Amino acid sequence: MSVDTVNVVYECGSCGERLVERRCPDCNVFARRLGAGGRCPSCDEIVLASELEGDL
Repeated sequence: MSVDTVNVVYECGSCGERLVERRCPDCNVFARRLGAGGRCPSCDEIVLASELEGDL
């Protein structure tokens, strides 16, 4: 498995949603930066690159 496009992954402090944009569209608050990552091409979930290290 590989990340399709590497972006910065953020997490909303209010709802916990992982995002590839800085502001949560649902809560309208800025999210905290988690690190490099992107959408998984297999399942479309937002994952961190560090979470995929074991899959390489």
